[in-house]
Amino acid sequence: MNIFDRKAKNVGERISQIRKTLKLNQEEFGEKINVTRSAISNYEKGTRNIMDRVIFDICREFNVNEEWLRNGSEPMFVKTANELVDQIASKYNFSVAEKQALQAYVELSDSDREKISELIQNIFSGFFKLNNEEAATTEDTSTNNIDYEVESYRKELEAEQKGQILSASGKPKGA
Repeated sequence: MNIFDRKAKNVGERISQIRKTLKLNQEEFGEKINVTRSAISNYEKGTRNIMDRVIFDICREFNVNEEWLRNGSEPMFVKTANELVDQIASKYNFSVAEKQALQAYVELSDSDREKISELIQNIFSGFFKLNNEEAATTEDTSTNNIDYEVESYRKELEAEQKGQILSASGKPKGA
């Protein structure tokens, strides 16, 4: 048995594992991917080469991880969009409305998602612009406060200096 035969047998064993996990017989499994029962049997036994199209169809139809099917790299199944939405909603404590919004977004076409994404960016760019303006205003206020304090301190120093001049001469400066 050469390396390709062993690899085909391993893929065939994994096809059998998928089928049994899904509780399908060979005929039911084959119907879902437009392959005959005998072809499925031959794939599982490793007596027939498995075409890429069949691998892609299995992965698409049954949410199987292609890396697992070809090489045995876990996990066997990829998560569906619904499972991912559930996972995110649970992790971030989404409300029912937030979860529904995320689910609706995931189900949109690519062009509709792009439009929504642009809208969200516009909303948040205004938000970030406002925050940046507030930060700049805060900086301006801080700068103004510092300028005021420096000016006050300068006047104090000048007044002290005038007082020292007055006390040294005994009369006002310029008199």
